[in-house]
This record gives sequence, C-alpha cells and structure tokens, in this order.
Amino acid sequence: MSPSASRGSGEPQVLREVPGHRRVSRTWVAGQECVTRVLLSTQLPTDLGPLVEKIVLHGHGTMLGLIPEDLQLTLEGYRVAARLPRDLGPPLPWTHAVAAGVDADGYVSISTGWVEGTPLHHVATPSVEDARARALDALRILVALHACLVTYGDFKPENLVLRPDGSIALIDLDTLREVANPTAYAPTRDLTRSWAAPEQEREQRTYLASDLWSWAQLVEHLFPAGAPPEWRSALDACRLHDPLRRPRTEGLLAHLELGAPLVDWLDRPTPPPPGTSTERVPEATPAGPSHPSLSGPGARPPFETERVPERTGDLDSAPLREGTNPSTITTSSAPRPVQTGCLLTAFGVLAVGVLTCGGLGLAWNQAQVSAANDAAEDALSAMKANKTRAELNRDKSQREKLRALAADAVGIRATPRAEAVHALATVWAQGFQDSNEGWHPDRYEAARSAVAPVEDSRDPVALLARGTLDAAVCRLNRLDATAAVHCGDAVEALVEVHDRLPEDAEHHWLRVEATWTEVLVRSELVAQAQTAGLPPNKVELDAGRAACARAEAWFAYAPVNGPELFEDCLRLAGSAADVPQYLHWADLLVRADLADGALREITLKHVYAGGGPGCESTDVDKRRGDWQVKGQPWCLALGHAARGCWDLAHSVELRDRGADPDHPWDALSQASASPSLPACAR
Repeated sequence: MSPSASRGSGEPQVLREVPGHRRVSRTWVAGQECVTRVLLSTQLPTDLGPLVEKIVLHGHGTMLGLIPEDLQLTLEGYRVAARLPRDLGPPLPWTHAVAAGVDADGYVSISTGWVEGTPLHHVATPSVEDARARALDALRILVALHACLVTYGDFKPENLVLRPDGSIALIDLDTLREVANPTAYAPTRDLTRSWAAPEQEREQRTYLASDLWSWAQLVEHLFPAGAPPEWRSALDACRLHDPLRRPRTEGLLAHLELGAPLVDWLDRPTPPPPGTSTERVPEATPAGPSHPSLSGPGARPPFETERVPERTGDLDSAPLREGTNPSTITTSSAPRPVQTGCLLTAFGVLAVGVLTCGGLGLAWNQAQVSAANDAAEDALSAMKANKTRAELNRDKSQREKLRALAADAVGIRATPRAEAVHALATVWAQGFQDSNEGWHPDRYEAARSAVAPVEDSRDPVALLARGTLDAAVCRLNRLDATAAVHCGDAVEALVEVHDRLPEDAEHHWLRVEATWTEVLVRSELVAQAQTAGLPPNKVELDAGRAACARAEAWFAYAPVNGPELFEDCLRLAGSAADVPQYLHWADLLVRADLADGALREITLKHVYAGGGPGCESTDVDKRRGDWQVKGQPWCLALGHAARGCWDLAHSVELRDRGADPDHPWDALSQASASPSLPACAR
C-alpha cells in the first residue's frame, strides 16, 4: 500500500528517517494529506497486508502468533487509537489512521491524517494567558484518553501540535497503551527520559498517572518564568513518586478550572496530609519538583527529547499481555531466572543504611512475585491465542504445552494470579471445557488438585477454572449424587466472572468462554427436566437465553467457540419454542458454516436437532446432492425455515399442522417474511 505522492512535488516529502527503523513522510492518501510511517525494521509477506489494515483501521483482531512481536508493539498504539471515540467534536484532539497495510517492498505502512500547525517545542514562548490555555488543552486530551483507559506514555511538546485555530492536537500514536483499570499499569515501551515519570524508567511501568508527571513537565516548559502560583500545589501533586497518589486526571482539570479538591486514584485527598509517606520504593534522589535524572553528576540538560529504545526482556504487565507466540511454547518446568542483585553505588552511604538484609529479602521477594505474575500473563496470552485461532485450538497437544507454561509461573512463585492461570490451564488440559468430552475420574482429580489453591479466589480466571470444572461434573458425571450442587456452583462462579472482568475488548474471549460453559450447564438442567418428563425448566431456559443475548456482542472476539455457542443457544430457543430466536441463532450458525464454502452435515443436524423436545432424533442425510431429512413435522418445518427453505416449511405446515396443533405454527408463519434469513442452503 504505497502512499500516493504529496501535493506539488509529486513525491512524498521525507520528514524524518532512522535507517533500518522507520521513515516518516508527508504524503497524500485517498485525497487526504497524511503522515505516512513506513516501518523498516520488520519485513513481512505482502499477504499480511489485510491483517495489518484490520488491526490498525478497525482496532480489533488478534496479533498473537500472526506477526512478529516487535511489530505487535509498534502497531498496538494505532490499534488502540482505532477504538477511541471519534465523537468528541471537531477538531479531534488526536490524529487517526487513514490507511495501513504492507507496501510493495514488504514493509508496514501506516498513514495518519496530517495535523496542520506547529509542534509546541518550536513555538515561541507564549503569553501567560496563551500558556494557560495550551496547558489546559493538553490536559483535556489526557482526560479524554484516560476516560478510555488509555495512557499516552510519551507526553512531550514534540508530540503536541498547536493548530492554526489555537487548539492542541496529539500526534505519534504508537506509544498509546491500554490498561485494565484506572490503577493498573502497562509495560513501558518507549519513553523520553526528561519527560518520563520515575516508575517508567525505574520499574518499566506506565500508569495513567504517569502522563500527569509528564504534563507537569510540560507546564514548566510552557511557563519558563514560573507556573501560576495557584497551580503550584497541583503540580507538586503530579510529581509525587507514588503514581496512585497523583491526582485523578478529570479531577485535576476540575481543580484548575473550578477549584475542586484534588483526590488521588484511590479517592484519597492529595497531596496527602503533612508527614504522610507516599513512597512505595526507596528513592535514588530527594523528592522535589525536578525529575531525578535532571540533577547530580552527569545530569542531562532540561527537556532532553531523545527517546529511549524499547526495553527487551521480561516486563511486568497488565492482564492479557500480548506478544506470546504459542508456536514457541516450551514444556520446561524450570523457573525463570530472577534478578536478585543490588546496585548500591547510586545510593551511596544512605543506601547502605537502608538496604538491610530484610530489605534485600523484600526486593528479592518482589522480583520473584513480579516474574511469576509476568510468566502467568504470558501463559494467559498463549491461552487466548489458542482460543482465538482455530489451527491452534484443533491441536490438542497445545493444551499440555499451555498447562506446562502456566506451571512454570507457579514454579517461580505461587502467587494468586499464577495459581489462577495454572488452574484454568490444567482444567482445559483435561478437556473438560469441551461440549462433547466424556467423564474421566483421573483427569478430574488432576484438575481438582490445581483448582484447590484458588477455591476462594475472586480472580475471574480462577472463577472460570472453578466454574468449568464444576460444570464438567454437572454435565458428565450424572452418577455423582452431588452433581446438582456442582451445577449450582458452576453457574454462580461463571456469572461472577463477568462482574470481575475489566470492561474492554481484550477480555471478551474470556466472556465467551464463561458464557459458553454457563449455557452448557443451563442446557443440561433443561435436558434433565425433559428426560424426567417434567414441565420445561423455565428458569434455566430464560437465564440461558439471556446469557446468549448478552454474549452476542462478544462473538467476534472468539471465532473458535462462537459457532459452538450458536448451537447451544439455538437449542435453548428451540426448547422454549421461541421461533424468532431459534431462527436467529440458526441463521448465525448456517452463515458461519457457509463461510467455509458449503453447508456441512454436522451443522445441518444441529439445526434440525435444536428445534425442541423430540427433534434430537431427526435424521439428516445427503443423497444425490440433496439433503434428505426425516423426523417429526414441527422439527422438519422449523429446520427447513432455519435453512431459509420456506417452500418446504410451508408444505409441511399445510400437510401436518392439523395433526400437530400444539406447536406455535402461527409464529413460524409470521417469521417467514423476515428478510434476514439466507436463501435455502443446500
């Protein structure tokens, strides 16, 4: 996807080039003036162009195992930006991608809209009034980003453009990162030392609050003679070394504009009362308004803008860190090496007094906990890839590799998170998440031993592990006298999973897993009542159908298990004699199957068998190129309609409605006018 030539010269105007890394040009794309970044460090086959375009322009689609990790890190910011709301009113406070893909040379090309104006570091010193307006505009951008749980990570004048109308726009989207919740962090990828918060350099963690430290640095840049006195306490609060003690972003804006009180990210007054310690780790230099790297021997000059390259190696991360390639998973159970050394030189005599044996032990323990949690997130990312890529999901040998990867994390340190991921990986390794798996007592005991340490955990991954195992007993071990109790426990845990998961797309694959297992349990309870000749279990029918309706918005994030959930939701609708919902789920199931080129017999059997009591015995066969179906009239008519074969459905109705009046034939007739159903799938 080579960008077209820029206006005037007929050739792109190169703005910046780092040999072997990237080239930035001013271009024209689809009639719009753009900035095009060509990533020169990773060469890709041109057939990956559509994938890159999907990730950048649509903001979704897994990257795990499909493209190299360094490219994943580069694309992440654009992927996040594609999901940011665009209805904040013109002009947009940030640029957005216009085109993306792989050019003729095999390099990734990303074009974003050109922002007319001048970067703030090239703007002359403004008046006090203008400086105040620009600082508040920059803060409003952070308010908008942070409301979406997105941190910028490299907030500095070079990335802020003063537009001709006096407003401020944000450029260079590749540093954007999502966090799981307002107090969570993402691994630091890029930073500029004189603008970065201490935790970004020291701990390689970037919080939403890290941007506030950088914003305070920006204020000092905009007010070289000194910031307004009434802002001083707020700026000091933005430079507290504990990021969660800094002001909330929207509260900071309200404080500066309206005088509202400042509160931190845990809703405590900030700055804290005098004498209250806010330090979470020992500081290398005294706290103060200046960044620690700006003083002392070898200090860098103020506002140095050289970006630090991405750090390699192990990083702590927020949940569902991307970048794990399941094809490279090993089954070694040896724990990862943990850095236990200590650099005393920088602290001098003070450090010798503070870092006692207990302090060293604490640092070592913290390093172990960090490494274990990091390894657990790697395992969970690999599990996500397994559940979102069919070729991996079909390879059952991958399950043991995932379990071993999770066991590595527990081998480093049995943290609650590591144990939760290990429990889920072990349950999946036994196959108990499959709808067609049988009962195996030895596998159950293996899974139960892994679940035992997280029996009381409220971690959503631990809840999913427990719910999946209890669901297996409920569905598969009917000889167990406590099976009914396991059914109830499974539903309770699986419903709570949704309450505990962060509200973001990165976790939708887990929501589909939890919903699918919940629907399997509720379907089992419905089937048990049907087998016993009891009235339909309306409570479970309604709850299961409600779960299906909620999950529909998440199916795109779980392409492997989505169609299987369609089957279960179809059966619940059929059991409830809900014709519109039955046809809806059958439509989704048939369309998913036809996307592969032909309607398979197994899919058609699911369609006809899901029509309600008695339909499970419907016989489906293909003879001489046509489907031959035999069964009860209602099941045949409903199945024909689900395929879009309305002529066949109406002929069954005319012939057999009088002999079988107990079914909702009128509802089926009313649905025949639906334009959404496909033509008769044969």
